[in-house]
Amino acid sequence: TIHVISYETDTDYCISVTDDGVGFDTNILLDERKHIGLRNIRSRLESMVNGSLSIESTIGKGTKVQLTIPKEHTQ
Repeated sequence: TIHVISYETDTDYCISVTDDGVGFDTNILLDERKHIGLRNIRSRLESMVNGSLSIESTIGKGTKVQLTIPKEHTQ
């Protein structure tokens, strides 16, 4: 099951994507040379809107990806 939620805080716009799938070891993401797509997304978010991307995953429980864009860069 996949859930996509968007919301805002006083300072940020946020998009959260979660699933209840098999999950994975997030330590494999530390070597971004092997994950150029993630590196590109993080770099573009940071350079264009000072945003961020975070990934949390638990084996056997699922994964959550959080995209955050500060409001100060969208007004």
